[in-house]
Amino acid sequence: MRRIRLGEPEKYIPVGNVDELIRTTISDRMSWKLYKDCIGKTKAEWRDCKALFDRACMESLYEEVSEKLGCPLEIASENVEQFVKRAGSLIQEGDIDSDVLAQIALNHDALRAQCEAAVKSQWLATHAEEIATAQSEIDQKHKDAADAEAAYKKLLADTSKAQSKLDSILKKIEEYEALGTKTVQAIQDKIGLAQQDMAGFIAELSAFMPQQSVQSGSTNRWTFTPGEVCHSMDNLEGCSSWRDTFELLCDNLQLAGIGSQWTTMLSSFLYSSYLNRMPLLLAGPNANAIADALSMTICGQKIDLLKCCGEQDAEAISGFVESDMAAVQNPFHPDWVSCISHSNNGFALWLHPFTEDLQIEPRSLYHYAYPVFTECFVDQLPSVENMDAGQETVEYDKFKPDPKYRAKMGPVKKLGLSRLMLSRLEKVLADAKCIGSISDTSIECLFGMLPMCVLSGKQEALTELLDSEKNIKSEVRAELQRYVEE
Repeated sequence: MRRIRLGEPEKYIPVGNVDELIRTTISDRMSWKLYKDCIGKTKAEWRDCKALFDRACMESLYEEVSEKLGCPLEIASENVEQFVKRAGSLIQEGDIDSDVLAQIALNHDALRAQCEAAVKSQWLATHAEEIATAQSEIDQKHKDAADAEAAYKKLLADTSKAQSKLDSILKKIEEYEALGTKTVQAIQDKIGLAQQDMAGFIAELSAFMPQQSVQSGSTNRWTFTPGEVCHSMDNLEGCSSWRDTFELLCDNLQLAGIGSQWTTMLSSFLYSSYLNRMPLLLAGPNANAIADALSMTICGQKIDLLKCCGEQDAEAISGFVESDMAAVQNPFHPDWVSCISHSNNGFALWLHPFTEDLQIEPRSLYHYAYPVFTECFVDQLPSVENMDAGQETVEYDKFKPDPKYRAKMGPVKKLGLSRLMLSRLEKVLADAKCIGSISDTSIECLFGMLPMCVLSGKQEALTELLDSEKNIKSEVRAELQRYVEE
């Protein structure tokens, strides 16, 4: 037989299914018998799988594929690699060969590690951008967490310092409150003792008060001085009714230094006190000027004045008793106590420059002269010389009380005043509201509650009044609040 050499072929064209050929080759090499022979229940799995893998790889897979395909080893290797890439669709789930390969990979530590490293490397390369983004977000979260932790630690430190400072302040407040309570109690005890024994209290203070020296042989006695009568027609104001008198009193009180917001209420109370003959104790600045304003309006002259300085004088007391309207200067003179019962025929005003001094006087003193704090109303110096003198006309229309105006005495009655003082005060307050056409409770608060609460040391009653009473003028409410805060 004659042979002809054709030489090396330029190209190999497979006539069968290459993928099927490779799959059947691997399947034939890893048969069920081989699987049963190598894997038993009594041997360690890793040794069994290693023995199976060694027997399956005794011959080169690429050489067998090359021999069966009749192609060079390089082409056989290329075909196997292409088969591996398509292994997912070629090897069906449940094939004995794929199960064997899976068992080998799971039970062979080095092979499993190699597979895991390959998969990890491929996954990291594929998702490199997402991993970088995620890592950046994680780094930012860590930075934010660190910043938040630093801020939290700083806040804790600041809070600790603030709490320490607060504790120190609260401790000092407690100390001051305790000291204030003891001080107030000591003052109240002293005032109580002074009210019980005025003579003893004055004796204690005498060592600290300036002493007046009297020259030997000189006389220093009480004096009574009638008020100066107005003779100028330019300053004479005719009044045909009580309303004219009231309006003139408002004008003169402004000249006495009273603020315009107070003239109506103060004029109403002073005029009502005069009509009801309830003596008043004017304590505070401009007391003399206020007395002159009332006297000029009603009597047409400045106030008659009894000065209690030095020795008592019977003639001076007689002038005071016969006066229609007179003022007592230095009414806390020890000898004046014996003259309190000598009420004058008209209307009396006691004058004292200091409000605080009233707190050491016995409360029963106010049966004889009801206290009025002039400091509540005065906002400027007086100009008495410009006041007009009132003169009643022949057919003078006198004041007639209106029963629709009633004084609200409930809060005042809680202060423990005597029945005599309450009855007189109720009549004066009711008429004052009628004179000034005042419908709210400002008069009761300003002239009833305020002086009595302050002099009896019951400022807490003013606080309760401010909380419960809503029908009060704003300026009166502010004045009550001022005394509460002192």
